[in-house]
Amino acid sequence: MVCHAGLDIGKVHGNALACIVEPKQPCDLREEFTVAEIVAKRTAMEAAMKRLFQCLAVLPEPVPGASGDVACPACKVGRISYVFSSSNAHLHAHCSTDDCFNVHQ
Repeated sequence: MVCHAGLDIGKVHGNALACIVEPKQPCDLREEFTVAEIVAKRTAMEAAMKRLFQCLAVLPEPVPGASGDVACPACKVGRISYVFSSSNAHLHAHCSTDDCFNVHQ
């Protein structure tokens, strides 16, 4: 695993978890996320969750083997293609708009 600074963490620290949360060894290249980066990540995650719930709400009830497509309520441009697994009715769905909605159960 290579860290943000480009180091092979396994070779430098012995394992990939060494730099995560509480670093076991000091590293002069370690950088914490800025408040702005944390806010941006949280905002993006909240927007993705909102899109997820909007899109799931317009899909039909699970029926094994059923498939189709519906208008996307999140981006209002794309179409959500969906299919329910024939064996367990698990959902696989995605919006035709890049980075809008994608779920695999």
